[in-house]
Amino acid sequence: MRNREAHRPTWPVILALVGVARTAVAQDDTVRVTCDALTPEDAAQVEARTRATLLLSDDTHLSVRIDCAADKATVRVATGERTESTVLTLSGENARDALVAAVERTLEALERPGESGAGTAPPSGTKPARAGAAVVPPPKSETPSAIAPATTTVPPAPERDARAWQVGAGVLGELWGGDLGLGARLAAERRVAPLSVGMTLGWLRALGGDEVFRADEFHAIAYGGLEERATGLRGSLGTGVSVLTVSPDSEVVAQSSTLLSLVMFELAISRPVRFGRAALLPALDLRLFPARREVNVDAAHRLVLPPLCPSLFLGFGYEI
Repeated sequence: MRNREAHRPTWPVILALVGVARTAVAQDDTVRVTCDALTPEDAAQVEARTRATLLLSDDTHLSVRIDCAADKATVRVATGERTESTVLTLSGENARDALVAAVERTLEALERPGESGAGTAPPSGTKPARAGAAVVPPPKSETPSAIAPATTTVPPAPERDARAWQVGAGVLGELWGGDLGLGARLAAERRVAPLSVGMTLGWLRALGGDEVFRADEFHAIAYGGLEERATGLRGSLGTGVSVLTVSPDSEVVAQSSTLLSLVMFELAISRPVRFGRAALLPALDLRLFPARREVNVDAAHRLVLPPLCPSLFLGFGYEI
């Protein structure tokens, strides 16, 4: 492309040439401005400045159409079978300059199709000036003069079924004062995300190495849970029954009941790690009892279950 700066005519000369040429407008349909948003004087200036811009182009078959509807304007530049267009929103204070700037951008996009970006106009005051065009930059406006670029909506990834049954089983360990209870737990729940309701059955045996008796604890708990979707954390609150059974050695005489049952409550927090329908189920639990339970041998405390018993569960679940 020739160096347009060296051939830039001064505005008085351009306006004089356009004024002479206006007698031939009926025969020259290269530039057509149909815009009710402009005054007749502004429309004439837009046409004159557009014609001056076309004089600097190497392509002699260019045509420009500027059409307005309310505050929307469409600028179309065509040559042969190639066409580029720009749609912009006009503001009252800089409509004339915004239209001239849109003509320049559209013309540049048509001349460089590989770098075309004329579908939507950038905000006025931020565009680079077209080389060789004698155009006064439009003033900055708080109201954008261009339509916001269209955004592409990416469809969300398919989620797993929000309603499902899940069954699970795992190992359970619980602190009993200075002793440890170790056993297993089974669980079944119905999930209607993010809520869930379910039931667990568990068994624990005291690991103290005591040869005088054997202590087992059985429990059943019904619970309700809530899952926080962003982090996957789950909290639950349950209530149920705990039964402690003591089986003394054959040489030991039991002087009181060997079966102790209490109502209890359980608080739990967990973070399931899911692999499709399967899941790893780690959980921290805290069971609350209304009283402590003790196993004494010859008036000495051999096993104590305190009112607060923390426990750890690690299991495996599957949705059905």
